[in-house]
Amino acid sequence: MARMPRVTVVLALVVLMAVLPGAAHAEKTLGISTGKFEFSVASGEGGSGELYVVNDGDEPIEVLVYAANQTVDENGEISYQVPSRDDPGLAFDPANWMSIKTPTSNQTVGNTPMIELLPGESAPVEFTFTVPQGVPPGDHQVILFFEMVGEPRELQETGAEIVGRVGARVRVRVQGEVVERLEVRPFVLRTLIIGSKAPFTFVIRNAGNTDKQVSVNMMMLDGSGNEVSASTIVTETVVYAGTVAEHSGVLDPEVSLGRFTARLVVDYTRESATGAALTDALIEERTVWVFPLWLVIVVISGVGLALVYWSWRAAVRKAERRTRKRHERRASRGEEAISTVSPDHDPPSGLEE
Repeated sequence: MARMPRVTVVLALVVLMAVLPGAAHAEKTLGISTGKFEFSVASGEGGSGELYVVNDGDEPIEVLVYAANQTVDENGEISYQVPSRDDPGLAFDPANWMSIKTPTSNQTVGNTPMIELLPGESAPVEFTFTVPQGVPPGDHQVILFFEMVGEPRELQETGAEIVGRVGARVRVRVQGEVVERLEVRPFVLRTLIIGSKAPFTFVIRNAGNTDKQVSVNMMMLDGSGNEVSASTIVTETVVYAGTVAEHSGVLDPEVSLGRFTARLVVDYTRESATGAALTDALIEERTVWVFPLWLVIVVISGVGLALVYWSWRAAVRKAERRTRKRHERRASRGEEAISTVSPDHDPPSGLEE
């Protein structure tokens, strides 16, 4: 069992006790002594741990203690679920591996243990777990939640009124074959960037059975491969085994004009045969063309003026053609009038011989 240094995790809720000017405020503050446990055990084995829940406020509090499974949907959104005893997959729900012991385990709300704490009082909470046989190797997550509830008179038939919650993460690695399979798919960044902003989206998929802590950076390279700008997208974020993490943002390339390469670098830790953590990276690249907005405006304006000029010239040429045709028609009608004079007419007097 690996124990973390004592860390104070605090969740405070300030409650207004009176509405008169200058009235005092009472503070309900819930803390726990550590926020993380890590275990590495074989299937069929188990472990145990202990932490303290503390009332750092100046009001009595009641705290529910229970375990929940962490779930991640296809979009990377994390939620927490308290398993049902009727769940057919009971043995493979990590929260069901947990057994929680509190100083006052006989006090419950429904089937959930409850602890009463006076101001400044603390209480130990112990937990044990056993991994059932047949559980596949890899990392499994359990969250031990500590929830403050309202006064007893506020408890309803459907449960307690929750007014604050903190949690401690318990990561259980079931020993066996380690599968590391991390990929970036998809990475979307438009090819043509006009101006200084370009939206992007990428998804990190962890198809392995171990959690991966990742950091992500994006940089722009010129035609010679030189770095011209860089930005940090993600810092030390965990992508849990069998889940995805989706990220989006807006890239400011900080370049003016030309063809560039956008490089996405995902740094992560992987495990060697000796168990030592090594640093590795996934790299995705996209070719982009960057045009400053002022240049685009100038080009569009130039094209617009050229179209206007072309339209004007076309109208002028069309008018000239019409005028020329009218003149040709008039000239043609004049020739026809001359040709209609009869050659049998007597010549004018004085012209006879």
